[in-house]
Amino acid sequence: MKCQGYVCIIFLVCLAASVVVADAISGEEKDKAKLSEQTVVVEAYLLQVRTEALYSKGSAAVPMKKKERVTLLKLLWCLTDPNNGQVITAARTSARSGNKASTGTRRKQVIGKDMYTNNTSFETANHLWPDGRISVKYALQLNAVDPIAPVSEGLPISMISHNTQSEIILKPQVATIVGSSQIGDTALFLVMYTEVLK
Repeated sequence: MKCQGYVCIIFLVCLAASVVVADAISGEEKDKAKLSEQTVVVEAYLLQVRTEALYSKGSAAVPMKKKERVTLLKLLWCLTDPNNGQVITAARTSARSGNKASTGTRRKQVIGKDMYTNNTSFETANHLWPDGRISVKYALQLNAVDPIAPVSEGLPISMISHNTQSEIILKPQVATIVGSSQIGDTALFLVMYTEVLK
């Protein structure tokens, strides 16, 4: 009889433990379900800035100190003068957590007697983490007329071709410089912003 009593106690302990584990798993599944029901907004802004304007605000071509780095404030200052910088394109996607989204724009532009086509394509796949961070896999492609290059009669129009893709983790509601490139006296900066719609 004692043996049966021990078996009964062991059975009850195992049963209680399985209920606790099942509740924990059930709680995790509910949390995952809540996350997958939320919509994630991803915005991308491609900025073109004259490097001379950035240098005048204390940025360096090769920053050796923290204060010499390019910051959002310095970029915004450059955008106050259209000769120093412009937003070339902006794109926005919205999708439930764990899903993909894409958007694109195609626009014809006439300069003089010639017609040019500006194309933008933006694709995202996102994942919302329990701690609130957002993982974003993205691809941005752009072919467009250079908005700050001087136009000279008889010379070809300057075009910008930009292609970038990566996967990053962002904090929601914090604009972040996620990429940059430079050719000559102008630089391109990709700024991204995410938000969770509840």
